[in-house]
Amino acid sequence: MKSPGTIIKEVRKNGMSIVRNYLTPKECLECIKYFEKIYLKRKKNKEYIGNAGYQILENYFIEDPKFLSLIHSKLLEQVMNQLIDSDYVLISPSARNSRIQNNSKIQAKTSGVGWHTDTRYISKKAIKLCYMTTTILEDFDKESGATEYVPDSHLKSIRPKRNGKYRSKRFIASAGSIIFWDPCLWHRVGEATSKSRWGIFNTYGPWFVKPYHQFHRMFKKEVSSKFSPEIRQLLHFDSTPPKDHNEKMATLRRVNF
Repeated sequence: MKSPGTIIKEVRKNGMSIVRNYLTPKECLECIKYFEKIYLKRKKNKEYIGNAGYQILENYFIEDPKFLSLIHSKLLEQVMNQLIDSDYVLISPSARNSRIQNNSKIQAKTSGVGWHTDTRYISKKAIKLCYMTTTILEDFDKESGATEYVPDSHLKSIRPKRNGKYRSKRFIASAGSIIFWDPCLWHRVGEATSKSRWGIFNTYGPWFVKPYHQFHRMFKKEVSSKFSPEIRQLLHFDSTPPKDHNEKMATLRRVNF
């Protein structure tokens, strides 16, 4: 497995770094079975699940906190500590599958379509605050609608044209791999096929960047009280602003791992 130093150098130079054998085949299969189960559950409950061509499970760990393990590992910690800093947090977690569901009529809009970046801009210039990971549960290849990206585009500071024509490559990686990548990289979801390709897309950033959702409110107290210090940090339990002026002013409460 690549060292954290090598991963960081590749991300900064190439915009991405692929690490193979991050998960075992057994772990991949367990995740796939779980995602298929909660996909059907959320569909039945009329919750958001993307559409017939792109299935999305935001906050995939709510139904079973055991899968919070997918947002943290020793390798993730070592890499993000250097790419961001030791107070890094989770900004957005989702499991995604670019797969045609012929028996589905769901037409909800999804993110990821068309050329875009996942960074933010100030005065029309990209700011490099966050970094992303994609954990590959099923082979990413052309036949499975693997994510497309424009090489070296992370070195630019402008937005791509949503429907622009660019020379691109794909996230080609075997099941069990993890890709660390720069969200300034111009990318888009690959064209859906009938082939399944579940992947886990997590975004990490510094503690002062707000998350997409209020993670700390998603769990009952008896559940969250058992979370490790690392998970509590990642889910913003230790970087939520005080309720008002009567509480301690410091937003960040550092955790000693």
